[in-house]
Amino acid sequence: MLTIHMLAELKPGFKVKASDVSHLSGQNRIKGIHPIGSNDVTGVIILCTIGSGGEYPNKWLDSSHTRLKYYMEGREDKQLGRKKYFPHWKSNQAVMNAKRESYPVYVFVRERQGDAYQYQGQFFCEQVVDKEWDSYFILANKDAYEEQSKKQHIEQIWEETPYYDIDEADIRVNEGKKVLRIHMQRERASSKLKKEAIRRVKMKGQPVSCEVCGFVFEEVYGKHGADYIEAHHKVPLSELEAEGAEVRVEDIALLCSNCHSMIHRKREWLTVEELKKIVQSQRATK
Repeated sequence: MLTIHMLAELKPGFKVKASDVSHLSGQNRIKGIHPIGSNDVTGVIILCTIGSGGEYPNKWLDSSHTRLKYYMEGREDKQLGRKKYFPHWKSNQAVMNAKRESYPVYVFVRERQGDAYQYQGQFFCEQVVDKEWDSYFILANKDAYEEQSKKQHIEQIWEETPYYDIDEADIRVNEGKKVLRIHMQRERASSKLKKEAIRRVKMKGQPVSCEVCGFVFEEVYGKHGADYIEAHHKVPLSELEAEGAEVRVEDIALLCSNCHSMIHRKREWLTVEELKKIVQSQRATK
């Protein structure tokens, strides 16, 4: 038997019948939207049949099943022979107000009539489309949305942060861990990699120069610029999905500040080779 206390601990794939939800909400078992709470709404359970056709042509909007087009409750207009939707109904309002009132929306989905409903996770109302004859919600999976927001935030931080020495680019380092403003951590050894890359250059008797334009800080700034260079990750850190992803010295490029900034100026970021061709082409025209 489904209980209120079970809802918060449910795992995706948990199966229920409409009668289980009806017993919990006190609503008619044929309803799709089940507000929880006798007076104040404390949560909403949605029972959705995908591709039910006709009245409620609900469907997933992506292959990963994180965004759902779910039709509002309404009733048949017998004169016109079609469904009319009523956003002001309590059930529809419960879905609309969930994000603002901070209560969960538990979504259960089935593919065919007669199947059990399977739990998909907690969702929220991302968008309301309110047309008299075509009114529906766009529901987004809360966990998937938050994860995507974190990834976009990471990319934004790296894109907007000035590219001074990479060890100073708005990063705090603690025992080899990097911590961004959103407290996402991945193993990082940029400082050691850069030092090793510089050591290998000097072992060959070569100056520490930009791999794109050849700029040498020491030639312009004297001792103050000796061994100064910036380290560029050829594979962006935001794309290193796995914790502890291996990064080798060969994955680091040594760049001057200008070339480093030019690589990251626009999405999609340029490769070192692409920027080098641009520089060479510009020099050839002079």
